[in-house]
Amino acid sequence: MDSQFLKVTSLMFFLLNPLFMSIYFLDFFKSMKSDMLNRVLFRGAFIAFLVFCLCALVGDRLFTDVLHARFLSFQVFGGLILLTFGYRMVFEGNEALTIWREKPDHIVGAIAMPFFIGPGTIMAAIVAGTKLSAKMSILSISIAMISTVMSIVFLKKLYDHLNQKNEKLVQAYINITGRVMALAVGTFAIEMILSGLESWIHSFKLS
Repeated sequence: MDSQFLKVTSLMFFLLNPLFMSIYFLDFFKSMKSDMLNRVLFRGAFIAFLVFCLCALVGDRLFTDVLHARFLSFQVFGGLILLTFGYRMVFEGNEALTIWREKPDHIVGAIAMPFFIGPGTIMAAIVAGTKLSAKMSILSISIAMISTVMSIVFLKKLYDHLNQKNEKLVQAYINITGRVMALAVGTFAIEMILSGLESWIHSFKLS
């Protein structure tokens, strides 16, 4: 398989990050049975899939033609959002997620955003559209989305099984995992900001 395809797919899967999203879904894990969670998870993932496909096919024209803004502006702003979130997650642990986990009126929409559809994943979808053909970019997004959803389904079953035996141990593991994954999120956030600034400096020199 083409190395570019593997790179794009792995980037998308890394940014979707099922381990991190399972922490975000913790309230849903506790309050919903597997069948119910799977239904809303699949529906939320399908909404996100459509958004990612649109971003891949339209590319940065979505910003230049529709929003009349440069894509690098989105990179910097999106990086700042992720950096703020990663910083809070490292120092506050799971409590940092409470601002995102207020009880929603529409659970499917809450699942689709902000962690399926976020600055990093939108950027990855646009990268897929620029690096791959239309068909291959959609295939790449599909593989990443399916792998993510299946991982969350598995983690839900694992949570139900382990939580019955040792709830305190599970909570400690979740807290540690969240902080470690937040380091990765923060690192990628810095990379997004630097990439945007480098693109801006390059365009400035050319002009």
